[in-house]
Amino acid sequence: MISVPKHLSSIIARAAHKAMPGLTEPIVVTSERNKEWDYVSPSAMKFFNQFKKQGSFGFASCQDMANAILANIDQESNDAIEKIDLA
Repeated sequence: MISVPKHLSSIIARAAHKAMPGLTEPIVVTSERNKEWDYVSPSAMKFFNQFKKQGSFGFASCQDMANAILANIDQESNDAIEKIDLA
C-alpha cells in the first residue's frame, strides 16, 4: 500500500531539487488537522528561513521559493495532486 504523504513528498522533492539544485534537506508532507484529504508541506518556509544567511537559494521571499517549487512540479507524472494552494 502506498503512503500518500511519502508519495506527495517525492513529487514535491523532485520539483524542489529542480528549483533549488544542491538542496539536501528532506521534504515534509503531513495531513492537515481536521480535514480528510488535505495535506500541507511547510518545507519552503523552513528552507527559506534555514538558508537565509546563505541567500535562500537566490529567492527574495518564501513565496517566491514556493512558487518556484510549484512551477517545477511535473504535471505529466503527477498522479496525486489535484490542487495546490499557496497560503
